Amino acid sequence: MDGLSSAQPWLLPCILSGVFIVVALLSWLISEMMLRPSWYSHPEFGHYNRHNFSSPEERLAATLPPTILGDAIFTWRISETISGVGNPLSDVNLPFTNVEIPLLRPGMPGNTTLRGWLVKGEDKQQQQQQQQQDQDAAPHFFGDMCVVAVHGGGRDRRQWLRHMPVFHSVGCSVLTIDCEEHGLSDGRGRRVGWATYEQFDALSAAHYARQTLGYRRVVMLGTSMGGAGVLMAAGYGLWDRFPSRGERPGWLTPLEKSRLEARDCIDAVIAENPPASREALASHIVHKAFADALGRVFGGVLAALLWPPVWATLSARLGAFSRGEPVDAVTHIKGKPLLLIHGTRDALIPWQQAETIFAVANEPKTLWIVEGATHTATYNADPQAWARHVHALLAQVGSRE
Repeated sequence: MDGLSSAQPWLLPCILSGVFIVVALLSWLISEMMLRPSWYSHPEFGHYNRHNFSSPEERLAATLPPTILGDAIFTWRISETISGVGNPLSDVNLPFTNVEIPLLRPGMPGNTTLRGWLVKGEDKQQQQQQQQQDQDAAPHFFGDMCVVAVHGGGRDRRQWLRHMPVFHSVGCSVLTIDCEEHGLSDGRGRRVGWATYEQFDALSAAHYARQTLGYRRVVMLGTSMGGAGVLMAAGYGLWDRFPSRGERPGWLTPLEKSRLEARDCIDAVIAENPPASREALASHIVHKAFADALGRVFGGVLAALLWPPVWATLSARLGAFSRGEPVDAVTHIKGKPLLLIHGTRDALIPWQQAETIFAVANEPKTLWIVEGATHTATYNADPQAWARHVHALLAQVGSRE
């Protein structure tokens, strides 16, 4: 009896220690699944290293695991016979050039170069001939404009293949990139970005389009995490968040000023289904996963208990404690047209998050909620309406001096 009594003071600490260890392991495991989900792949790790690829296109094609291929079949598909996982020439009959883009600020250690495709817009004579044949053809021409297209997490430059004719037909060039740790850009398959490096990738590509390629106007286009990235690039420049002294440029050091002015190469932003914040997105994913697996009541209670340590673990692994969020970045985009697009059937990022961003954004701004559209598939729901909304934004940019 005395032995049992003497052991009791140790019982509670042991139980608490065990609970702490279990919660910590669960939090790390859940964060690992969010950083490197099953559909994430990169040709620098795994079985891809054992192949000798004869061309960049062949190497890029090898980065499609079955889950992404399924997404491509239903979302990227261009026609009954064209899958949308090839290249601009094979899939949409548009000549392209492979490009390499130096990173202004690497988001992940050791990365220096992004890779992508440049598809130049058709010339004005071709467009005039097209207009004579098609009365519904867009009346504008944007030969001095380049759209920088940034894909979502776990995808690559091919996510924008089906959209390219929308821009090419009005003379607008398209520069579509693989973000760091994706596709053929630098990386070792470490993780998806969660809006921590897409911002710097997007800004590096915009700077390249303006300074190296010589385009007079640059429009950012991003979907999902790429949508968050283009908002943050246009709002923060090369900063992790808007500097506290940024509203008083005279107080900034030359380095601080140059980091902020890097965003000046961006003239407009199109963001499709962007998350309002990392926390809002991660919370939705965790609560939905537990509710789907264990039921709304029990799963909801368990998710609520686990959420604080899961979020703390994810933030620590992302280094996101001191970083800004898309919903804050958009408040610092001023005098530049903004188009937000979201689908009502988006199961990953609820469309209400676009409303949250839109509510705090500055004019000129447009919000288009696409009835019935799923995640990253607003174009698929209504290609003609998608083209009209995008052309309207390009016309806004083209009319500004």
